[in-house]
Amino acid sequence: MFIHSSRPLLRSFQDLAESTFDLLILGGGIYGTWVARDAASRGLKVALIEKGDWASGTSSASSKLIHGGLRYLENYEFGLVRKTLKERKLLADLAPHRSWPLDFLLPIYRGGRLKRWPLKAGLLLYDLLAGRGQPVASHAYWSKKRILKQSPFLRSEALLGGFRYGDCGTDDARFCLEIVAGAIQAGAVAVSYVEGLSLLRGRGNGVVEGALVQDQISGQKAEVRARQILLTTGAYAEAFLQRQLPGGAVPTKARTRFTKGIHLVMPALGGEEAHLLTAPKDGRVFFFIPWYGRTLVGTTDTAWSGDPDHLQVQEEDVDYLLKAANSFLEDQPWGRSDVLGSFAGLRTLQNQEGLAPSEISREWTLQQIEPGLWLPIGGKFTSARVEAAEMVDAIANAEGRAVGNSQTHRQAFPWTPEDGFEPWQAAQQKIGRGLGLDSIVIENCVRRYGKRVDGIWKLIQRRPALGARFHPDLPFVKAEFLYCAKEEMVVNLVDLIRRRIPVSILAPLEESFLREAADLAGEALGWDSSQRIHQMKLAESGPEYWRSGA
Repeated sequence: MFIHSSRPLLRSFQDLAESTFDLLILGGGIYGTWVARDAASRGLKVALIEKGDWASGTSSASSKLIHGGLRYLENYEFGLVRKTLKERKLLADLAPHRSWPLDFLLPIYRGGRLKRWPLKAGLLLYDLLAGRGQPVASHAYWSKKRILKQSPFLRSEALLGGFRYGDCGTDDARFCLEIVAGAIQAGAVAVSYVEGLSLLRGRGNGVVEGALVQDQISGQKAEVRARQILLTTGAYAEAFLQRQLPGGAVPTKARTRFTKGIHLVMPALGGEEAHLLTAPKDGRVFFFIPWYGRTLVGTTDTAWSGDPDHLQVQEEDVDYLLKAANSFLEDQPWGRSDVLGSFAGLRTLQNQEGLAPSEISREWTLQQIEPGLWLPIGGKFTSARVEAAEMVDAIANAEGRAVGNSQTHRQAFPWTPEDGFEPWQAAQQKIGRGLGLDSIVIENCVRRYGKRVDGIWKLIQRRPALGARFHPDLPFVKAEFLYCAKEEMVVNLVDLIRRRIPVSILAPLEESFLREAADLAGEALGWDSSQRIHQMKLAESGPEYWRSGA
């Protein structure tokens, strides 16, 4: 399949109604975007729609990890862990700017749930399942002295020692965006802010033939004809399917079950390591993860049965994580006033009755609801690529199409530098320093934009003031706001400050910061002064992220 290497990220609703597609995908999170890229690269005519922004649901509310899932070994999910560890290596090879090594410390306390020898056995198995050539080193035992030297903020009382092991970090929203770019390059039509309203059916036979969709910007509707439809809408899939049933009948048993996971954004603890810890209240695993100069604390795993549009971080979520975190901090425990931001997401899992949320398998399955209509359930961010390939296989087989094998395991990400990442990264550091940027900003630009970072450099060369940090505590420069608004299918200010550049969850934004972001976006998108004020108001009244005083 020929890959169109220079196709831009442009939004065109009209393209959806111009022809019949082999596959229409509803939902632009990590699964929908990977399926679109895989199917298009195998020669299928693909349309991908998302009712909001790309990755605006759970796919931008993860723990920002590319990992095997060490804790799943406790549930004997060896196949899942083996699969995700294989993907961890592959993704680091295909996109070293998008998946980077991250050391984890796993402290052991006297009387705690984690014991040295069971942990040693689990980490040995983790390394064994990973195999050779991984982007991170094998685990090692560290003494109490060494752990406290590296992480002096940890509680020293009853600390016995611990382990260091490796996984990888990422920016989940930008990861998804780059897969969208890859799908478009492969020939897919991808349009954000388009909602699937209902299925189209053939007259007489009732066979699924597409979907009626609506542009959320203009209100325009269109019939999108497609031979197969895939619902990668996560928590919204059940409601969509119910709307298609005669008379609104309710299925006898729900196919899916939801659990809520929340993260708090806290001040930096110092150091570059993440930490795997267990909550004293219930023994559940949670993390300290360094991310863009802050510390992510999470996640929770609680049952959820409400409206996904009303998902919020609740007071009890905050209290649970603060109490868990403070049980491991030596001095100056965190309080509510220290919470800088937060975010919540819903996991869509198989409906395994009688199990607690943390006991439900994260394994993935694909259901054919009826001929031409498919629903994936479960899965993990890290394993989405390989499972997307299996979905394309199943859909093509149902169509009787010979499309060959998936090639995404061989295809570098569209923004991956061609001539070796490390020498290229060193060259970008030199260019960035020449523009007066600090090393942290340069490193983050390299990771966030890959080979497209030259677009940031050119803006700063033309207008040096754009090289200033947007917020003094965060590693983003003003040029990024202008660049992303122009080049990355940004529709509104929330797209820009939540997912392209996640300042809205990393720091409380005063009006002056919102105004500057709106001005930079407005310059790129042609917003007049009234539109900029309107976008600021929308950003202020958008989804509620719990923070102190909110």
